[in-house]
Formats: sequence, structure tokens, C-alpha cells
Amino acid sequence: MNNMRLLAAVAAFAAGAALAHPEIALVAPARAQVATVLNLDAPRARQVDAILESAYARMSLVRANAGAPSSDTARLALLTAVLTIRYETDSQLATVLTPEEFARMKESLYLPRWERALPSRGTAM
Repeated sequence: MNNMRLLAAVAAFAAGAALAHPEIALVAPARAQVATVLNLDAPRARQVDAILESAYARMSLVRANAGAPSSDTARLALLTAVLTIRYETDSQLATVLTPEEFARMKESLYLPRWERALPSRGTAM
């Protein structure tokens, strides 16, 4: 019986992989592609990459130190730290990018909440 379940799971995974559309699989560009999406010159691309790499490292450190939040105080501390890092990163990026580039970067990296939260029409809920 377990072999049948395993076979069914492998077949379902293979069918899903075969039917995946690569052009829509990644909606948001990877952090490494931000410079390409914004058509930045080399020095500004290095600055943007350094800022994003620093923010990623700081976020990883905060999440690793926080662990699993067990109380409202711990959750609030984690949220405060994450929002502070995001605000500082946005401030640094705003000094390197023009307002139009900054807006395009935000649009390409972060999907609107309603697009992330809601399934598209015609999908099972």
C-alpha cells in the first residue's frame, strides 16, 4: 500500500513538473536580476547589490536570533527589527536609485498583497 502511495505521489509530481509554464513560474525577478531589470550601469548595480546583500544578511541574522516567537512581545520585537531593516534598506536604495527606478524595483520585487493572497479565478480554493 505504501508503494502505491509513493508511486502516486511521484506521478503527480512528474505531471506537475511537466505541465509547469516556465515563463510564468517566476513572476518576481531574483535579487541578482534587479540591475538588469532597471538597466543600471555597473557602479550603481554594485551599490544596489551591496545594499540588498547587506539587508538579506541582517534579515537572516534577526530571524536566526529570534527563533520561534512564543509570545506577543517576541513577535513585536521581530516585526520591529524586520521593519527597521526594510526602512533602512529603502532609504539607502532611494539615495542610489531615481524615484522611477525605485518604484519599478518595488513593483518587480514585491507583488501586491492581493496578488499574493488571493488565488486566481478558476482555481480551486
